[in-house]
Amino acid sequence: MSSKDVNVSRAEAEDPLESLKADLEAQYTAAVEKAEAELAIAPPGFGFWNVWAFGPFQGPVWNRRPGRILEVNQPALVQVVVQMDSVMCSNVTGFAADIQLNIFTSNIQTMQPVPSLSTSVCIATRPNQCQYFYYWNLRPSVEACLYETNICARICNCNHQYVPQYSAFVRWVRNLDFDLIFGAPRRTFDHPIRYMVADLKGKCC
Repeated sequence: MSSKDVNVSRAEAEDPLESLKADLEAQYTAAVEKAEAELAIAPPGFGFWNVWAFGPFQGPVWNRRPGRILEVNQPALVQVVVQMDSVMCSNVTGFAADIQLNIFTSNIQTMQPVPSLSTSVCIATRPNQCQYFYYWNLRPSVEACLYETNICARICNCNHQYVPQYSAFVRWVRNLDFDLIFGAPRRTFDHPIRYMVADLKGKCC
């Protein structure tokens, strides 16, 4: 048994959320190996990189087959992955570069930004580490017909300045609501993360 197998087993035994994260990382690694993760790509000549998002997953049970209907104040999780090819990895990770993720959410019902569902995070790169996972925890507090989350990624050099060639945004989102009648692609292109938040204690009609 590999050390990774041991870590996954311990995660499953100790914490359902950590088990979910380990499962998501294993799924993504398998997808990369099958060349199924062709996402946002930087211009030729600078190396290639991907930005990918999967979610939201609903807690606290953390079902591995989630829908996109959340309850008010229900915890949820979105996985974001930054994947570099070997050329970009060698160019970036050896020079104390950082990955900045900006997560912006809008309430499409009111056409207003939602600061409580938006955040920024800076991820320090490590030499020869070409794959980075970030887990965004969210808890919507207001119901809405539709929320929309867009995720931007930028590479910053050792002087904490943006490198223009290394800017991208999530363009591929895994489709969680597969249409059993008419069919639908498992992945959608140029599509943000969208989800409804429902107040189960509210009145209908």
